[in-house]
Amino acid sequence: MFDREASSLFGIIGASLSHTRSPHIHNHLFEKLGLPHHYHAFEIRSEVLGKALRAIRVLGIAGINVTFPYKGEVLQYMDEVDPDAHATGAVNTISNAAGQLVGYNTDLPGIRSTLEHRLKIDTRGKTVFLIGAGGAARSCLWELLTERAGKVVVLNRSLENIKSMVSALSCPDATTEIEVRSLRDISDSSFTDKADLVINATSAGTSSVERIMRSLAPKNLAQGVKIFDLNYGERALGERSMGDRVEYVDGLYMLAVQAAESFRIWTGIEIDPTDVFDYISGIPDER
Repeated sequence: MFDREASSLFGIIGASLSHTRSPHIHNHLFEKLGLPHHYHAFEIRSEVLGKALRAIRVLGIAGINVTFPYKGEVLQYMDEVDPDAHATGAVNTISNAAGQLVGYNTDLPGIRSTLEHRLKIDTRGKTVFLIGAGGAARSCLWELLTERAGKVVVLNRSLENIKSMVSALSCPDATTEIEVRSLRDISDSSFTDKADLVINATSAGTSSVERIMRSLAPKNLAQGVKIFDLNYGERALGERSMGDRVEYVDGLYMLAVQAAESFRIWTGIEIDPTDVFDYISGIPDER
C-alpha cells in the first residue's frame, strides 16, 4: 500500500516535454499538502521505452503519467489494466503497486468534463469531426461512442491508422456512424459545415494540422460550431486564431481534470480540478 509519508518519486514520460505543466501541478499539490514527494519530467526516446518501464519497477517510482506518443505503446508493459484503458487501448497514468504496474486512462474524465463544463455540449446525436488517430484520439472516439454521438468523421493523414483505431475499439452498444476521411478533405466545405463539434486530438505545434485548423474555422465551419483542441499553452491553436464564428477551448481544463484523477489514484486524496485549473492558468508558457 502507498505510504503518503514516505518520500516517493512520480513523473511523466513522453518524447517532447518542454511544454508540460504536469510537474508544476503535482509538485504544487505535494507542497500544498505537506507531502514529501517529487514529480519529474522524463523525456525518453521510443527505442528505450521498454527499459524506462522496467526502471519504474527497479527504482520504485510510485506513479507515472504517459503522454505523446506512448499512450498506446505502454499497454504491453502493464501487469494490470483498468477497464477504461483496456477499452480505449490507451494508458496515460501508471501506478506502481509493489512492483506491479497498473495502467489507467484519466484522459476520459478530462474529455468528458471539458465537453460538459467548458463547452457545454451534449454530443448525443451530434456530428463530430475528430482529427487524429493516436492515443488521445482513441480516448475521444471512445467517449463519443459511449455518449452516442450521431456521427463521427475521423480525419488523419494515414487512413490505415484510422481504420486500425476504429477496429480496435469495440463498443457493443454504440449507435454512432463512423466515417473515415483523409485529412486533406477538411478543406471541403461541402461537408465541414455539417459539424457541430471539431476535436483536434493531434499534437499541433507547427504541423500541417495547425495550418489547416487555423484556416478552417473562418471559412468552412457553421456559425456557432464548437472546437475542442486537446493541446494547451504554446501548442494550442488559440481562441483568437479561430475567429468569432466558433466557440473554442483548449486542453488546459482537461489537463487539470486528468491530473486530479491521477493524483487520487496515486495518493487516495481527492483534489478539486477547478482549483488545479485556476493554478495552472496563471503559469506562463515555457519556451
